Amino acid sequence: MRLIFGGICLLGLMSVASQAGGDGEQGGFEIGASFYAPSHNIYCNYYDAGGETGTAYHDQGSEIHCARLKPTPIVVVLTGHGKITVNKHPSASDMEQSYAEKEQVLAYGTSSHNGIHACTSTHSGMKCAVKGKGFMLSKKSVKILKINARNG
Repeated sequence: MRLIFGGICLLGLMSVASQAGGDGEQGGFEIGASFYAPSHNIYCNYYDAGGETGTAYHDQGSEIHCARLKPTPIVVVLTGHGKITVNKHPSASDMEQSYAEKEQVLAYGTSSHNGIHACTSTHSGMKCAVKGKGFMLSKKSVKILKINARNG
């Protein structure tokens, strides 16, 4: 099974080492491009556009997809261009999860960097950003964010 959102087929899945760990601990396992929040309520998956890392094709064509599993399912997509799409009525295939094992947890206070995307796990939810734009996905809501160097 693959995490499929809106029929988007991208060329590959990039694996990047990140500082992460379960239950708030920091460890050094290979988290790759898929992970859960410590609550297992949010699941994120990075899609690599292919091509050479650091090129415009690779960076701008990549996406991060985060799905809130409960209380009501919702999917947020952030492209390498900074475009954000919120799907408040995802289909069953939009919610499929298989890349991350339940043990692949981005601990509270840690970040995962995949290409130009960055996600940080907080007690308030999952914050993901690219090019000064981003979102905070929590149990209660989705907030669209403008991010600058001071409040990054």
